[in-house]
Amino acid sequence: MSHPSPSSLPPPGALAIVRLNCVDAVTLCGLALALAALLATVHHRLELTVGLLFLAMLCDAFDGVLARRHGTTRDFGRYLDGFADAFIYLIAPSAWFHAMGFDAPWSLAILGMFIVAGVVRLSVFNGVGNIDVTSKAGAAGQPPRLAYLGVPAFWVVFIAGGYYPLLALAGPDLAEPLLGAALLLHGALMLHNAAYWKPRHLGMMLGAVCAIASVYFWLDWRLT
Repeated sequence: MSHPSPSSLPPPGALAIVRLNCVDAVTLCGLALALAALLATVHHRLELTVGLLFLAMLCDAFDGVLARRHGTTRDFGRYLDGFADAFIYLIAPSAWFHAMGFDAPWSLAILGMFIVAGVVRLSVFNGVGNIDVTSKAGAAGQPPRLAYLGVPAFWVVFIAGGYYPLLALAGPDLAEPLLGAALLLHGALMLHNAAYWKPRHLGMMLGAVCAIASVYFWLDWRLT
C-alpha cells in the first residue's frame, strides 16, 4: 500500500482532512445533481432525470476548465472528479435505463459490462488526466490542445437523451437492441488506447446542453 506524500496531508491543526476550493464546489454540485437524478428515477420522474444529468454533465465539463484557468489543478480535484463521474455517468444513467424498461437479463449484463468499463476508464483518468496532443497536431508554440485517452464517459448522457424519443417512436423491440449495441460500443471505446476529441467551444456546448436539458424539464412539467 502506498503512503500519502506530506503535501497531500492536511496541515497541523486543520479541522478538516482537506480544504475545498470553488472548483471542488462545482464538482460536488455535479455529484448533487446526479444524486437528485437518482431520486427522480426512484420516483419515476424519468424526464426530470435526463434534464438533471445534462446539468450534472455541465458541472463536470466546467470544473476542469475553471481549475486550469485559475491555476488550482491538483491531484485531489482529479480524484474527486472521478468519483463524482462514477455517479453522473455510470450509476445514475444505468438506474435510468433500468427504469425505462431495459431490464431483461441480457440488458442487465450489458449494463454491468458498461459500468465495469466505465470504472476502469475513470480509474485511468485519475492517474493520467487529459493528454496533450499539441505536438501531434503540429501546433508548436500554441496553447496546449488537450484530448481524452479513450472515449469519455459523458457520451452516455447523450445516449440517454436520444433513447427517450427513440423508445417513444420505435418501441422497445427496436430501441432496446440499439441501446444495447450503443452501450457495448461505448464501453469498448472507453477502453480504446487512442486520443479522442475534447470539446473546445464551451459556449456552444453550454447552449446545446442547456437547450436539451430545458426540453426534458418541459416534458417533466407537462407530464406531471
